[in-house]
Amino acid sequence: MGKSNQVGFGDWFTLAILILWGIVPAIFWWLYVVEPDHVDVALSRDHGCPALLLYHGRSEKTAMDILTTIRNVTGWR
Repeated sequence: MGKSNQVGFGDWFTLAILILWGIVPAIFWWLYVVEPDHVDVALSRDHGCPALLLYHGRSEKTAMDILTTIRNVTGWR
């Protein structure tokens, strides 16, 4: 399980366009779309390299539920 937050050119471009329409839409877009971290749960191999992505989303609770279930079923750590 890990967290990520990747901001690319498209995010910056959208922010620039929204600033032209007003600072308020740009701030809301940044805070609710770009800023939140994404949580990944993956099965790994070869020294921890992710092999199969099981979950990619914003809910840390859902990610922990998936992780706990996989650990309980398989006995892996």
